[in-house]
Amino acid sequence: MKIARKLKQDKRSKMRVKADVLATKVLLQIDNLTLNLSHIEARRVANTLHKAVNIQLTHRKETVPSTLPSTQIILQEKIPELTTLERRTELCRYIYQVLKEEHMDLPKYKESKINPHSVKTCDGKLTHSYAHCHNSSRGKYKYRICIKQKLLLDPLYRKKPKYPIEDVNLNDVYENLADLMAHEMAHLKINSCSHCKKWRIRYELLNKTIINSIRRGNFFKNMPENLII
Repeated sequence: MKIARKLKQDKRSKMRVKADVLATKVLLQIDNLTLNLSHIEARRVANTLHKAVNIQLTHRKETVPSTLPSTQIILQEKIPELTTLERRTELCRYIYQVLKEEHMDLPKYKESKINPHSVKTCDGKLTHSYAHCHNSSRGKYKYRICIKQKLLLDPLYRKKPKYPIEDVNLNDVYENLADLMAHEMAHLKINSCSHCKKWRIRYELLNKTIINSIRRGNFFKNMPENLII
């Protein structure tokens, strides 16, 4: 989803400002200059500018405005607090978007297509599986990925013995969810068989993309702060 807001021209500076907010980045355009920022970078820029303006106004002995300019309202939008289940679900959705950027033939990303498994969002059951996908191109649940809630709450619960939380490598959490999503997203493209050679090739391709992104740090550059584990 793309949100674009254009501000009126500043009559004194003849400057035109435009801010586009995308799923993983913020584009800030001032006349012919365009800045491509992550959400974290954009927030830091907004905070710095806001502090600078306040300092300037203080020196002038003027009252600090009670409201921020429209650009700052866009960039400083309050990040909602999420429960553990919500945060892990959003993390899986973010993983989908990262993979979609590299593999454009995947189905179009829709937030409603990735959910914790429940009778309200799925017409199937999860018994021994950790997730499943509805890879049919038709029907109410088409292209939907359902993930077991227990796995979302504790992505490493399959590991034995249980490790104290302070001994857990957090990258293992990201990689475990990334591997799960690569597995299910491969089913979205390969629906002619379950776990055949053709599916295996697709899964390994998606898995390599997302794991490399995590280990090289690219995965975290545009990740919203409230998804950090």
